[in-house]
Amino acid sequence: LQLGWDALAASSEMRDQIEEALLWPMSHPEAFAEVQRGTRALPASAVRPTAMLFYGPPGTGKTTAARIAAAEAKLPLVFAPLEALVSKWYGQGE
Repeated sequence: LQLGWDALAASSEMRDQIEEALLWPMSHPEAFAEVQRGTRALPASAVRPTAMLFYGPPGTGKTTAARIAAAEAKLPLVFAPLEALVSKWYGQGE
């Protein structure tokens, strides 16, 4: 199943944010490295995005947006729902 941004209603703002934060630095690393070299003390590899966290109420397209972004970046998607990582009982991780 090949998804595109058309699969999400009103996704232009979300798409722009994902492209700016994740896809552009991955597709044009030399341009972002040059900007970072002139504006930051850390090396470019230290501030390059390596993950993205989607949050919000259920049914807003977070998983679909993550699948589309992963497909465009040609990266694997690791989907980890919160229930699989932590227990509802304080202090009891899975």
